[in-house]
Amino acid sequence: MEILRIEENSFKQGVILIYTIINVSLCFIFSRIHRKNYLKTNRSSELLKAEESAAMVDCMISLGAGVALVGVIFLKGTFLEIIIPIADSIVVIPLSILMIKEPIKLFKGSLEELLG
Repeated sequence: MEILRIEENSFKQGVILIYTIINVSLCFIFSRIHRKNYLKTNRSSELLKAEESAAMVDCMISLGAGVALVGVIFLKGTFLEIIIPIADSIVVIPLSILMIKEPIKLFKGSLEELLG
């Protein structure tokens, strides 16, 4: 029964890893596309700048959550095993706090542009 549980966990970790790689890759590609288009507008489109930033934030948060969810397998059997159920939150919350300034800055810039 223990072997079945290990194989099931390995399968889940593999699926999470594949999902993370695909998601992070797509977010990064979208970020670069928005950046390219933003530069084509001579840096005048706040919307494209916001989309680029949002895609990069999504990329970093997805990467952090994916690493946490795949990495929890290494916590089993250690004294850190108790954080396994919240491991992704432990990574995502600090990442979100660190990255919150960019969306706020973009929001303020867009609001100023709108109000003239």
